[in-house]
Amino acid sequence: MKILLLLDTLAVGGAETSTLAIVRELVPSHDITVATLYGAGGLEEKFTATGAKVIVHNLNEKYGFFRGRRYLRRLIQASAPDVVHAALFRSEIIARLALWGSKIPLVNSFVNDSYSRYHFGLKSSVIGKLKLRGIQGIDFLTKGMVDHFTAITHSTKQQNIRDLGVPDGKVTVIYRGRSINSHTARAGDEPASDGLTFLTTSRLIWRKGYRESLYAIAHLPSDRRVTYLIAGDGVDAEGIRNYAMQLPNSERFQFLGEVADVATLYPQADYFIMPSHYEGLGGALIEAMLAKLPIVASDIPVFREVTGGNALFFRVTDEKDLLDRLSQLKDLPDYADMIHQAHSVATERYDIRQVARATLSLYQRVIQNK
Repeated sequence: MKILLLLDTLAVGGAETSTLAIVRELVPSHDITVATLYGAGGLEEKFTATGAKVIVHNLNEKYGFFRGRRYLRRLIQASAPDVVHAALFRSEIIARLALWGSKIPLVNSFVNDSYSRYHFGLKSSVIGKLKLRGIQGIDFLTKGMVDHFTAITHSTKQQNIRDLGVPDGKVTVIYRGRSINSHTARAGDEPASDGLTFLTTSRLIWRKGYRESLYAIAHLPSDRRVTYLIAGDGVDAEGIRNYAMQLPNSERFQFLGEVADVATLYPQADYFIMPSHYEGLGGALIEAMLAKLPIVASDIPVFREVTGGNALFFRVTDEKDLLDRLSQLKDLPDYADMIHQAHSVATERYDIRQVARATLSLYQRVIQNK
């Protein structure tokens, strides 16, 4: 099967990392092309190393829908794929325009609840709200150009069905996966005794909850050495770092930048913090579960679904509630059980081999039904 996978970039992010994992599984038996429309990124070498054909293009525009359509049509004509799978809004819209009227099936992915009340609440101005409503309108009007959608969680599926009016039968839930064998679980169940090391691996943008996690760790009373490892980069990096430096105990924070192989960080940590205000899935949670790291996460439906409830939850956007939860960690009575149950959920539900089989089965189905 010839498969064209279309992404905005190959930056280190959830959609890109998950696509990389699937490509590794599919390349030995299928002709895979991975293409971008808005430049390269930190994962380009890893994608190339899989043996897939990697084509990086940069439209040098924020959207460039019509230029992108022309470029993608030429690429599709040259590569003649059996199916195209586009992920993330800009690439999805361009793929819809390029394949309109084509006999090649198109798959898109629901990776977030982009049009929830929370998202509109983030827009402080009327213009900002109108722009988001306009984007939703484009998504809504062009959704019929898509043959099938995948959703990375049931929560994400239901939210997008409500927001975009997509029929339930046109959406298949396929969780993001990870290579089970490439994530080494910690040997013991108890935290390290020489200090407290917390870890977050996500882009440096405010909606990832950095204001809450930095505040909580800065104010965490402890007679042990406290370290907060932060792996990632993003558009709000400067503002987040400046905020961190204004807090007490700022020496606790270590900003590592973009780390290509984040799996090496999990064995160094005692706890994993996922304070996001919203997520489509949160692939880093899966990695933490596989590494047998106890998880402290914001209480949003997606995180309860992904972890199977095996985490310590705090009220979303509430830094003081997070501080209370972190202060309780040493007194958790079911510490070991929580870790082992989370690990079991990860190995049973997120094995990349299982995810790849489900993805391939979907491609075969949409090709037959086109």
